[in-house]
Order: sequence, then structure tokens, then C-alpha cells
Amino acid sequence: MYPGKIFACIFVTSVLVMSYVIRISELPYSRLPNADLKYRMENFGNAIYLVVMTITTVGYGDLVPYTLAGKIIAMIASLWGSLLMSLLVVTQMSIFELNDNQKKALTHINMSKSAADTINQSIRFYLAKKRFFIETLKYHPEIAI
Repeated sequence: MYPGKIFACIFVTSVLVMSYVIRISELPYSRLPNADLKYRMENFGNAIYLVVMTITTVGYGDLVPYTLAGKIIAMIASLWGSLLMSLLVVTQMSIFELNDNQKKALTHINMSKSAADTINQSIRFYLAKKRFFIETLKYHPEIAI
């Protein structure tokens, strides 16, 4: 399966659906004569911006819903965003998770490293013992056989 593509599809679909619903719910406020022009939800881009900022839990506060329905949808988007962000973490973990063959190979590599370390320490011990014996022979030649 492709967890990254599935997550992207869920995210894009969520943004588009919630943007459309929040735009529909905010249209009555946008058509009021005293509504600020740059915060109107008649522009679908503003609705997408609001939903993306809410889902990703950034929430700059420069664009906010004014109707009760819009506020409820923003709260749902916030909760849904928390779920999506945790899904993103799980998706990333599944991408980097090792399969059984890779786990066996990693175990084998670690065992090989352990064996190599043991051999290396044995060689160092042998060489140190040999140096010690040679130094001892320099000062005590009578112990040589």
C-alpha cells in the first residue's frame, strides 16, 4: 500500500469538503453590507486558507468564521486536524519500519559486529601479552626456555 498517497488524498479531500461547507455557512455573513471585504468567504481561497490553518492547528486568527455553523465546522476541522496529524506520524513511522527480512539482516549485522569486536579484542590481548613477554625477556632473560 501507499500510506503517503492515502494520507494526501484524505487531507486534500478533507480540506476541499470542509472549505466548501464553511464557505456555504459563512455566505450569509459575507453578504452583509458592513462585512469586511478581505475577510469575506465568497472567495473559495479564503475558505481553503481558513480550513488549512485550522486543520494544521496553526490558526493565525486573521481569518475567522463569524456564523455559528462556521464556528462549529472550524471546531470539527480542528479536531479532525489533530487526528490527521497523528495519522501523519503513524504514516511516517510505517514508512520507516523494517520488514521481517530487514530485521533479520540487521540482527545478523549486529551479531557480526559483536563477533568482529570479540576477535579484535582477542588480537589486541594476544599482542599485548606478546609485548609484555618480550619486555619481560629483556629484563629477565633467565626465564626463556
